[in-house]
Amino acid sequence: EHMRLSTVPVNHGPIPAIAWRVQLGEQSIVFAGDFNNRKNLIPEFAKDTDALVVSHTIPEVARGAARDVHLLPSQIGRIADQSNARMVILGQRMNRTRGRESQTREAIEPSFTGPLIYANDLECWGL
Repeated sequence: EHMRLSTVPVNHGPIPAIAWRVQLGEQSIVFAGDFNNRKNLIPEFAKDTDALVVSHTIPEVARGAARDVHLLPSQIGRIADQSNARMVILGQRMNRTRGRESQTREAIEPSFTGPLIYANDLECWGL
């Protein structure tokens, strides 16, 4: 009775994908994962979430096919702002994004200035 799960389909190119919203009492976490936001569903789905978890698989300068299935950091910032997320957690970091944290922050901060966490496997945070 204190937990509610909901999903929405997200566009990840030809790969089926969904985002999850986990509501625990008054707090929520949205696991958006890999998507390109063509359907623009996440801002409303993640409205007022405490934590927006998004895959950070490409840098702002990415070109080609990767942009068809993944978000640029600037898009992450706009989605976080539009959804009024309290914090953003960047997961699924890849070699092409590791070491570019300052560039990523610079691309996100014009839209979203809240807490930004670069996730590593097996880490835990409190809300």
